[in-house]
Amino acid sequence: MNAGHAAARLLADLAEGFRGHAGRYALAAFAVSVGIMAFALLVLIVNGLDQRVREITDDFGADVVSIVREDALSGRRQGLSLLHVEAIRANFPDLVVAPLRFDESRPIGGGDPVTVIATEPDLVAIRGWSIRQGRNLDVADLAGHARVLLASRHLDETAGWSAGRVVVLDDTPFFIAGVVDAQAPRIDAGGAGTLANLGERFVLAPWSAVPSWRGRRGDDARRVDQVLLRGGEPEGVVERVRALFTQPGLDPGHVSWVTAQRLVADIERLKRVIALSVGAVASLCLVLGGTTLMSLMVLNVRERLPEIGLRLSLGARRSQVSMLFVVEALVVTLTAGAAGTVAAHALAGLVGQRLPLSLEAGWASIVVPSAVALLLGAVFSWWPARLAARISPAEALRAE
Repeated sequence: MNAGHAAARLLADLAEGFRGHAGRYALAAFAVSVGIMAFALLVLIVNGLDQRVREITDDFGADVVSIVREDALSGRRQGLSLLHVEAIRANFPDLVVAPLRFDESRPIGGGDPVTVIATEPDLVAIRGWSIRQGRNLDVADLAGHARVLLASRHLDETAGWSAGRVVVLDDTPFFIAGVVDAQAPRIDAGGAGTLANLGERFVLAPWSAVPSWRGRRGDDARRVDQVLLRGGEPEGVVERVRALFTQPGLDPGHVSWVTAQRLVADIERLKRVIALSVGAVASLCLVLGGTTLMSLMVLNVRERLPEIGLRLSLGARRSQVSMLFVVEALVVTLTAGAAGTVAAHALAGLVGQRLPLSLEAGWASIVVPSAVALLLGAVFSWWPARLAARISPAEALRAE
C-alpha cells in the first residue's frame, strides 16, 4: 500500500511539474528527439549495409574466386580463353573450375530474350545451386556436344520451361534436362568489380555445344568471359593463379580478380564513413539535446526552491527529491526517444525503396535508440538532481 501510494504521489508530482513547465519540457524533448532520430537512422543504415554484405557473401560465395575478362581494344591483350582454364586444372587439381561465356538468344515466337551461359557441370557446385527438376549437365553432354539446357526456376515458373520439354532458341531446338534453383549474378566485365545481375531469364548450356550453334571458329570459339574457382582461401587462390598467369603464353591481359571479401570491402568502407559522419551528427544532436534538457532542469530547480524546501521540511528524503528530477528527465528522454525512433522508421519507409539497400526495422533499431535515450536522461539529469538534493530547507523557504 505504501509503495502504491508513493508511486501515485510520484505520478502526481510529475504531472504537476510537466503542467507548470510544458513549454520547456517540449523544447527539451524536441532537441533530444532530433538526436535520437539521427541515431536511429544510423542504426538502420548500418543494419542495411550489414545485410547487404551478407547477401553478397551468400550469393557470390565466401570461398569463390572470379576472374573476369575485360574487353580488349588492343591486339596485345589476349583475354581469357580455355587455355587458361586447362592450365589452372593441370597445375591446381585441388581447385574446382568452371568457365563461363554469355550470349543472348530469343525464343521462337518472340518474347523477352534469354541469357545463354555456356559452361560446365561444375558451375552448379561452385555456386552452391540446387537442381530443382531433372538433372545437372554432365560429362557426356560436353563430350557429345549435346544441345541440352538447364533452365532457371523463373523460366520454369513463368514460361513452363520444365525438365523434359524442348525449346527453340534462334531456330535451334534444345532439350531441357533440368531446372536450376538460382539466379544468375555475375561480375561486371567493365572493370568495376561489382555484381551485375543478369536477371532470372537464363539457361545453362554445355560449353561444347555453343560454338557450333553460334558458328564460332578458332580463337573465338575458345574465348571465355569469366572463370569461377573454388577451393581454399580465396586470396591465396588469387595469388597462386596470378603467379601461374605470369608464365609464357598465359598472360591474359587485363582481367579483374574478384572475391567476396573484395566485393564487400567497398561496403565496409562506406559503413565506416557513414558511422563516422552520421554518428558525429547524431552525437552532436544528442549532446545538444542533453545540455538543453539539463539547462532547463537547472532552471526548474531554481524556480522550485520553495517547493523543494517545503518537501524537505515535511520529512521528504533527499533521495526522493533527487529521484523526482531524474524520473522527470527519463520521461522526457524516453518520450523523445520514441518520437525520434518513429520518425526515423517513417523516413526510412519513405526513402528506403529508392536506396540500393534494405532499411528494414529490427530489434536493434528500436532497442538501441531507447537505451541511448535512457542513458541520456540519466546522465544529463544527474547534476540538476544533485543540485536539488543538496538544497537546505531553511534557505529554500527563505528564498520564497
